[in-house]
Amino acid sequence: MKNEQSNSVASYFKKYPDVPKEVILHEDINRQGLSFTEASLQAAEGCREKVYFQFSWDRAPIEGMQKRENVRVPNDIRFRGGPYDILPIVTRVAINPASPYLVDVVGGKLSLLENGEFLTDVEYPARPKYYNMTFPDGTKYRDIAPVSDGGATLFVQVYPACQFWGSKEECAFCDINETSRQRNKQGFTRVGASNVEYVAEVVATAYKEAAEARDEEWGFGRLNGVQISGGTILKDMGGLDELEFYIRYVRAIKEKAGNRWPVMLQIGALEEDNYKRLRDAGVDCVHSNPEVWGKDLFKVVCPGKNKYVGWDEWIKRVVKSVDVFGEGCVNPNFVAGIEMAKPFGFTDVDEAIKSTSEGFAYLMSNGVVCRYNSWCVEPLSRAGNQDPPPLDYYIKISRAWYECWKKYDLPPIRGYGRVGRGRSTWYHASHYDWGTP
Repeated sequence: MKNEQSNSVASYFKKYPDVPKEVILHEDINRQGLSFTEASLQAAEGCREKVYFQFSWDRAPIEGMQKRENVRVPNDIRFRGGPYDILPIVTRVAINPASPYLVDVVGGKLSLLENGEFLTDVEYPARPKYYNMTFPDGTKYRDIAPVSDGGATLFVQVYPACQFWGSKEECAFCDINETSRQRNKQGFTRVGASNVEYVAEVVATAYKEAAEARDEEWGFGRLNGVQISGGTILKDMGGLDELEFYIRYVRAIKEKAGNRWPVMLQIGALEEDNYKRLRDAGVDCVHSNPEVWGKDLFKVVCPGKNKYVGWDEWIKRVVKSVDVFGEGCVNPNFVAGIEMAKPFGFTDVDEAIKSTSEGFAYLMSNGVVCRYNSWCVEPLSRAGNQDPPPLDYYIKISRAWYECWKKYDLPPIRGYGRVGRGRSTWYHASHYDWGTP
């Protein structure tokens, strides 16, 4: 991907003086990704390394990485301090060798540079002890339930593929199937996640370590819960339908690890009786992601979801699920920026903001605490090989979410940690980086 150097991030600090600098920097790092020097990669040895669950979250294919960054970088990074007094922000690591943001060792300290200018200090996350554990068959605990969201979430991807196959069904932004193919070429197979007992054991072990650790020992924040995810399942899996396939993991985790932390399940939009089945099995929060707002865009961005459920039914089901799980526990995701993808998306930033903001308002006015991930343009996805939307878009969408959330006086998303400048560990976007420090 090409290097986008038209404006420094400092120019946006001046352009948007009413927006926290943390929001602006967070969004631009997620948007443009990070590059690494050899010294910064060596400094990452022993930290909480990147684990490829669900998507790649990279701006470049694994095969094109000359320094093997994919197995050497941290999973997430904390930035703070520097000449702009940045309060702590945690961002995901999207590898982009062409990014203007470079992590380097300067004067013996890990530092973030933008086009050669020092911006902030850099901190890598500590590696949990359970990452070093393996089962007798060699399956690594780390590969079953890695840490996500700046140390706040365990992420269990029990099905690392999606049965929406090909361009006529796959979501435009999604590279889940391509990520699995890339990793398989490297000899990586996540066999452990198919073992329900292994999943429950790893989650219980991680919970125990988190309960005993101080913040600085665990990572960047206290563990808030476990998210179970995977691609859509249309056909029986070993005689189980999609609900039973996922429910068995929920039950095993609750039985082994208890109820102290919530279980969050990412799954398609369901009829009310099926949401009740999930709740009764122990699911605390549900994420049925529409990904984009608007019937016409939904058809193009999510053709599989549109084919099997449809736009109107998807939104109706999501709203109805609040009656089952309650406010704060229904958290569908938007992929912020995909509504500006070429050739089908908006070409004007303010029109895109208006559309997605209408979605925020409709859902939040109905008690749905929606959220968003900033779109990482992964080159092997259907909408890959293009530049992301401008930084102005991400600044405005972040503010739109926060103002809407405040307007409807909604609780924080359960399992996603704290809201506030310098307090958030939600690394996929900046909408938690607003508010009182």
